[in-house]
Amino acid sequence: MAIGIVTTEPDVLRQTWLHVKLFFVLLLVTFHFYCGRLIHQLENKTCYFNSLQMRRINEIPTILLGLVVLFAIFKNNLPTSIIVWGTVVTVLTFGVIIQLYAHKRSLQKKLGVSNNI
Repeated sequence: MAIGIVTTEPDVLRQTWLHVKLFFVLLLVTFHFYCGRLIHQLENKTCYFNSLQMRRINEIPTILLGLVVLFAIFKNNLPTSIIVWGTVVTVLTFGVIIQLYAHKRSLQKKLGVSNNI
């Protein structure tokens, strides 16, 4: 599909959104090779990441892929209104709150503290 677009519309190669999208694709490819290195470390038992850190690392390709798709869909017309940014901030805030609550529950479980009133 990409080859078809480039052959029928060669001007697309000069557009900024494509350069940014390709940058994120390059980051995804780099991350792929980094994960291969992590797999070898896990096989050799030399990996020092805990399960929480590995779950966080697991979110990186999701975010990068989401950015690639956004740039492919919106091209140079990425929505920048206050509503869009407010939605993004709200979603990120909820994610942080959920992570903090999960961390609090984990600490309470380790300490044997009960939430029952």
